[in-house]
Amino acid sequence: MLRVIISLLPIKYGARTTLLSRRWRPLWNSSPLDLINTHELCHGYRKSLDAFSKILGSHLGPNKGFRMGKFRSNGKDRAKLDDWFRSPALDQLEELTFDDGHLRSLPTSALHLVPTLRVAKFRNCHFPPLNDAPALILPRLKHLELVVVCFSKGDMERLLRGCTALEYLRLQAINGLSTFHITSMTLRTIYVCCWCGRKTSQKVDLGMVIQDTPALERLLVVDQEGPTRINVISVPKLTVVGYSFDKYPELVIGSTPVQKMIPTSLTPKHRTVKVLALESIGPDLEQVVSFLRCFPCQEKLYIEVLLEDFSTYIPPHR
Repeated sequence: MLRVIISLLPIKYGARTTLLSRRWRPLWNSSPLDLINTHELCHGYRKSLDAFSKILGSHLGPNKGFRMGKFRSNGKDRAKLDDWFRSPALDQLEELTFDDGHLRSLPTSALHLVPTLRVAKFRNCHFPPLNDAPALILPRLKHLELVVVCFSKGDMERLLRGCTALEYLRLQAINGLSTFHITSMTLRTIYVCCWCGRKTSQKVDLGMVIQDTPALERLLVVDQEGPTRINVISVPKLTVVGYSFDKYPELVIGSTPVQKMIPTSLTPKHRTVKVLALESIGPDLEQVVSFLRCFPCQEKLYIEVLLEDFSTYIPPHR
């Protein structure tokens, strides 16, 4: 019970429990830790890194969570980061949040953590190439977030294929991709926001294909300027759809194409969808009514209207 109490305290307070009594003195080193942001360990960036390294080198208990904020980009600090990921103290890590802050490459040593991870969040970084690595399998990962991450098409698809238990996927401001496929037997929620695509002087036809996802229940595609086409194939359990139709020129669910919310074909009906959340710029009742014909069994409808003339801005209505 005392170890559980210590594991719920911030790190600096948990370490201080060693001063309470002889009974408490050995408990700190064997208590489960949730390492949250190196900058919270003590005052000063350099002292935080040193304290964090000391904890990983001396702590004997399991480390369940590792959440690290923006990391400086000089060579010495990058080497320290690589040592952390190789530390035996993280062998049973279940939750990882990594925010590089400088769009540098994630150390390849981080990949040795994948067998035990249940939650992984990567931000502001380049994912290391996976072509030369052995088959990447993440058997326990259920929650994956990729925000401002640079990927190649092959590496993205390779990563997702290895997530054999994935249930939640968030893709936001992904760079380096034009068109790619998402295939998963376990995914229940896909959230896509602020798609970037490959930066080029020529116009690129961006697209995403969601195929063979029999467990998918929630599809949310909002707040971005592409892809130009989203194709959703075989989603028998889809119940919630979020759609920003002024920014997504074409959405295809099953065999029903929707061009800026206007279905070009009214069959088949998607009777499993119960909740719709729509966003538009300027009210257009005809578009909404046309779109609703594709989902005759919905129970809840949310509409957010954004005015183009921000000089006369009115808060969105739902």
